[in-house]
Amino acid sequence: GFDLCQSDTPCERVLCSATFGVRRDVFESLGGFDETLRVVEDNDLCLRLNKKGLITLYHPDIKVIHYHDRVSFAGIIRSMFFWGYHANVILTDRYPSHSFSSRIMRRFRHPAYYLIFSLPRAIMNTISCFKRNSREHRIIVLLLPFIFITKFSYHLGVVYALCKKNDQ
Repeated sequence: GFDLCQSDTPCERVLCSATFGVRRDVFESLGGFDETLRVVEDNDLCLRLNKKGLITLYHPDIKVIHYHDRVSFAGIIRSMFFWGYHANVILTDRYPSHSFSSRIMRRFRHPAYYLIFSLPRAIMNTISCFKRNSREHRIIVLLLPFIFITKFSYHLGVVYALCKKNDQ
């Protein structure tokens, strides 16, 4: 997929996970993965690493296969919705000042407000993805509509999560 830290150039990021290595002593000093989380336990660990002043380094020569069973476009859309539903609210609650998106979400916590924010945010995410990958992967131009749909699906998952949270 085309996203953060998936280019042919090594980079330093706050979040760059899915599969990564960390020294055992550092892992244990952070308390390891938070096993209460259904998803984003890797992102949570990376954010805790970052809070301690450590970084996550991506290097394209290190290859790991991380199978997500996303074999169709519909599967990718469902997966992105799932991540928006389960992940965004968790990370925003734990790390409210982590990103622009987190700060916006804290401010506009109501589902209707976030829904209005979703379309421009999905467009911005798509443009950002294009800028990061267009030099190395020219085919990305043809994939932009699909990338946009997945980004928007993620934000709809967040809206759904906020609706459920407001019902409680």
